[in-house]
Amino acid sequence: MLTPSVSFLIAARNAETTIRRAAESALSQDYDGVVHVVVVDDASADRTLYVASSLDGVEVIRNERRLGRSGSRNRGLEAITTDFVAIQDADDYSLPHRLQETIPLALDGKSVVGTQLVWKDKRKGVYSGARWPDNFADTEALLSTFRTPVAHPSMLLPTELLKSVGGYDQTFPVAEDLDLMLRLRQTHSDLKFTNSRTQSVVYERARLDSAAYVMHANYWRSRVEERHTGGNQIRGSWMIDGSKQYVRQRLRYARDLALRRIVIGDDHHG
Repeated sequence: MLTPSVSFLIAARNAETTIRRAAESALSQDYDGVVHVVVVDDASADRTLYVASSLDGVEVIRNERRLGRSGSRNRGLEAITTDFVAIQDADDYSLPHRLQETIPLALDGKSVVGTQLVWKDKRKGVYSGARWPDNFADTEALLSTFRTPVAHPSMLLPTELLKSVGGYDQTFPVAEDLDLMLRLRQTHSDLKFTNSRTQSVVYERARLDSAAYVMHANYWRSRVEERHTGGNQIRGSWMIDGSKQYVRQRLRYARDLALRRIVIGDDHHG
């Protein structure tokens, strides 16, 4: 069997400081198959287009007007002809073993595969984030409760599978990944979601999500749920869910920061 070809799809806006690292991490995979990188510059106001265009092995598509993440990914998807497509954000980067870990899990042509993430704050280092399940029962449980079963910035799936549902729905500015996965499930009843056990993508953030962003994201998740359940009203529980998520995130971060201080203190005294 031939080694499958893969395209990394990167939507970028005002990402001049990170797009080189993102694209080069995709091109530097320890993988024997053909690896292609498609960067869609979403009408950036900085030097993103210039930096991306200077990289060998990168196909750059320029939006004359801003289309958003989903619209940009859909434009890039039109240009992709490889066997698989790997999603990556412009401010994240993939570790060299990402494709080695995920391609074997997707060879049946009926799987959407993600990886564990390295959660990283530029100022204070690595901290704990959500861990994604690596068994079918748990990923199905997440999707059934309208939670994404794989980490979208690490998602890999057959290109034709993504194209079969028309790519992303541009009406959702947030939670477009959840909507996509639900439509994939509805269209392909035998589809499986799974995650590798290794950390293969560095999810680097400039800062932790603000309370306003978390609430905004949960509102749009509730809109996705409304669409897929045929409900006429948005559940008020999105506000409670958002509040809980914000608190959990802050507690994890505070715990990790305290642990790092203890380790540094022990090293100093040693």
